[in-house]
Amino acid sequence: MKKEIGFVIVILFISNTLNSQILTEKVYPDFKHHSVYLEIGGSSLLYSLNYDYTLRITNGLNLAVGSGFAYSPNSIVDDQGYSFLVAPACNLLLGRSSHHAETGLALLSRGTADSTTISGRIGYRYQRPSGGFLFRIGFTPIVLEPEWIMPWAGVSFGYTF
Repeated sequence: MKKEIGFVIVILFISNTLNSQILTEKVYPDFKHHSVYLEIGGSSLLYSLNYDYTLRITNGLNLAVGSGFAYSPNSIVDDQGYSFLVAPACNLLLGRSSHHAETGLALLSRGTADSTTISGRIGYRYQRPSGGFLFRIGFTPIVLEPEWIMPWAGVSFGYTF
């Protein structure tokens, strides 16, 4: 019985999300969803190439979901050479125009469960609803071990289409 209730809740959530996205498209027809950007510093330590998809929830609230890839030296953290980082991220954007406060989390992984960590984000994002130039700057602390949080920051430049 619990499985059926859970299934119904998931279906209702998905249908409500899809319905709200369809309504959003009608209310904001010129809103651009796709963004690609290069981040220097930030969640991936040195640099990363990222993509995100922005869902417009209300006029002042957006949700950006995406992922980034980077090839960076592990020598910042340990002496294992280089690794390929994958960073799925979810960011909440607060703001009614092109200027947004941005907060969220990213999951950093080097391919194994013991090398997965979390990075937070608190920052500013410039992204016009009609697309074009994208700029982000933020404080992105990285949890390297349960007892060690590395303060970090990043800046991003990209394009929304």
